[in-house]
Amino acid sequence: MNNYRPISLATTAAKVLDGLLNSCLLKHVEVHDAQFGFKAGVSTESAILSLKHTVKYYTKRRTPVYACFLDLSKAFDLVSYDVLWDKLRGTGVPVEYTALLRYWYAHQMNR
Repeated sequence: MNNYRPISLATTAAKVLDGLLNSCLLKHVEVHDAQFGFKAGVSTESAILSLKHTVKYYTKRRTPVYACFLDLSKAFDLVSYDVLWDKLRGTGVPVEYTALLRYWYAHQMNR
């Protein structure tokens, strides 16, 4: 049971703020088309379908196919938030957004 993350019961206000921040951040941070996590309208099924199409495409052409699968469980526990805040500043995210995220993160961790 140590590989499970707790369910977050965020308030409605927190969910609204999360959506607003996400919209604002996406104006400043480029998300690659091949990213499937944390994007509206895509899921693990989308990633699996993409992999299947890629394998089928290259197999038909008799080209070797290589895949690398990573287990990033507990990855959020290993994030260096000081580095994350610096990266956000480097991408042109307004200081106010970064300050709000820092405040929100600090108070979430105190619960």
